[in-house]
Amino acid sequence: SRVLGQTVPVPVHQSETTMCMLCAAEFKKLQRKRNCRACGIVICGKCSQHTVVLPYDPAKPMRVCDECFVLLNDDTGRTSPLPVSPNTRVDSPSLMGRVCLFVVNS
Repeated sequence: SRVLGQTVPVPVHQSETTMCMLCAAEFKKLQRKRNCRACGIVICGKCSQHTVVLPYDPAKPMRVCDECFVLLNDDTGRTSPLPVSPNTRVDSPSLMGRVCLFVVNS
């Protein structure tokens, strides 16, 4: 089984989304889209204000979505790896539904 933050995620292609996969804010033409470096979903700036040092690249803190930030940090603020099932990006019901819901079919 994979562990969130231990390996590079498979990113959702930014061209496949028209809105943030967390808050559902629609992206404007010039608005920057970001991929969470822990789970790979496409998010807006408001939903990606946190950084965490991820085990797959400990050289620098990486931008992560708000959901992964909460999942990866325990009460002490230290990064804590979490198990992820092999068929999902993140072991979080709120994210799993949004990842599928907001991907635009090409």
